[in-house]
Amino acid sequence: MKSDSPRAAWIIYPEREFRLDKIATASGTHCGNGIAVLNVSGNEATLEDGSAIPYAGCKKAGNS
Repeated sequence: MKSDSPRAAWIIYPEREFRLDKIATASGTHCGNGIAVLNVSGNEATLEDGSAIPYAGCKKAGNS
């Protein structure tokens, strides 16, 4: 693991928060907890929370 790659991600909703641990994959960065999965590829991220995909194509603030 590169020192700048995340080991985990925290998802913080107004009503709850949870940790997603890094999942080893060949493409991109993936973090999950068995229910939710965060996929990061380049400057975009998609969060799948259970069967719902509440956030898709998210980008860092300030990116165009």
